[in-house]
Amino acid sequence: NNALGNINATRGLVVEFPLFGGSENEDAEEWVQRFTDAYTTNALADDNVNRFRIAKGCLVGTAKDWLRTEGVNIDNWGANNNDTSLDRRIVSKYASDEIKERWQDELENIKQGDKESVTGYVTRFRSMVKKAGGSCTSRITKENIYERFVIGIY
Repeated sequence: NNALGNINATRGLVVEFPLFGGSENEDAEEWVQRFTDAYTTNALADDNVNRFRIAKGCLVGTAKDWLRTEGVNIDNWGANNNDTSLDRRIVSKYASDEIKERWQDELENIKQGDKESVTGYVTRFRSMVKKAGGSCTSRITKENIYERFVIGIY
């Protein structure tokens, strides 16, 4: 967290950078987007090496261990989406087909909570559709997304 500490010591951040731990409940694609948004909002230099240094400081737990052990050749962020780019590699590691398959299972069984508002359910449903692979996946088609939504609402 030295990169984050150095930024905080020299200037205040407009928004904090999100942390990513690599748990199965975390969405790597969403984290990459939230990190990118935070970097832009904080008006930092348009520099992929600096993005990488800060993103590296945002990794905790198993994601941090993964980068230390398996990510020795990862040294940048967003550099033409190549294999040395953290944003690409973290998504391929933590949003694999196996994980998306698990999220598809969750999507097939999603239900509105007893005290959950319709708006809350809609937001959670849309988030799960995105996590499970977008508007259409091999198991979830456009036609049955609507059906899944209706079945899950009380």
